[in-house]
Amino acid sequence: FEDFIRFAKTQEFDYRSSAKTSFDKMKKELEEDGLAEVMSAELNALEKALRWNPVSSGIWLEYAEVFKCLKMTDELFRTTKELFQYAYQPEYIAKCYRNFGYCLIEEKKYRDAVICYFMSLMYDSESMQAEEELMYIRETAGIEPAFSITQKIAT
Repeated sequence: FEDFIRFAKTQEFDYRSSAKTSFDKMKKELEEDGLAEVMSAELNALEKALRWNPVSSGIWLEYAEVFKCLKMTDELFRTTKELFQYAYQPEYIAKCYRNFGYCLIEEKKYRDAVICYFMSLMYDSESMQAEEELMYIRETAGIEPAFSITQKIAT
């Protein structure tokens, strides 16, 4: 069991260091906009918070949002996948699906993104963001959902 714990801790460290490495690659571009210091500080604060409470959905959600703001979809996906393990409140589960949908839109996998946004609506039927993204997919890719996005989904 102790070997497993050591292995898990190593994997967690490798994951976070890979996220940091990806951030460092974008740092030069961000420095031009004056955002590098702010984002680096936010990333460091969130990593510290995750060390204190590694199962906090709220912290994982904020951590994922940093990568979304930076348009780092690979890191957003990995972070959201981690968040999904701990999400238990409907709004956090819905946000996970919206993040997955966002990543799929960036990869132009619109049909899969539609599924994610509808799953999101199952957990947060009032989400304007999900409905707006579905309209964006309709306009961009010409994909018409099987049913109306304004139709409320029963949970």
